[in-house]
Amino acid sequence: MTIKKPKLADRLDDILVTIFAGFVYKPYIDSLKLKGDEKILELGGGSGNLSKFVISKLSNKGSLTCIDNSTYWLSKAKAKLGGYKNIEFKLGDISKLNLKFCYDVAIIHYVLHDINQNIRLRTIKTLKTKLKKNGKIYIKEPTRKNHGMPAKEIENLMLSSGLKKISSKEIYSLPLRSHYVGIFEKK
Repeated sequence: MTIKKPKLADRLDDILVTIFAGFVYKPYIDSLKLKGDEKILELGGGSGNLSKFVISKLSNKGSLTCIDNSTYWLSKAKAKLGGYKNIEFKLGDISKLNLKFCYDVAIIHYVLHDINQNIRLRTIKTLKTKLKKNGKIYIKEPTRKNHGMPAKEIENLMLSSGLKKISSKEIYSLPLRSHYVGIFEKK
């Protein structure tokens, strides 16, 4: 399934995010304490703004797979990150993709709320199957009523898929910004 070219507001938002990405994404990726040799799966990588900070943390032993269901956003990510040897881009629904290895880490960043509610649990369960034992899912989602989903709903979804909660919190920052940050593990 592919999504047509985004609305003007979404493209303008991406431009602003690109400009300010270092202030938001870098501290978040730094907080994950990646060793550098992980095989990482990013669900909904979009234009690659977060991916840029993930790939910068990886050595040549690590790798990043960016999945998105939009040809438009995936082309933007490829243009931004195509020079890296240890990155691959996959177009489509994770439950229909043939991924070639198990991952140490999965990152869901501001995308779960955009997934149709009817397939969210299936998506998380599929993501879980792509993780190695003790693999971790790092999730950061908006929790505003007009953009995002409630923290409790996010947590229930992760736990319903059989993941173990390592940590979670709801953070309030900047005016009208709130988000959920959690770490879950495959047992």
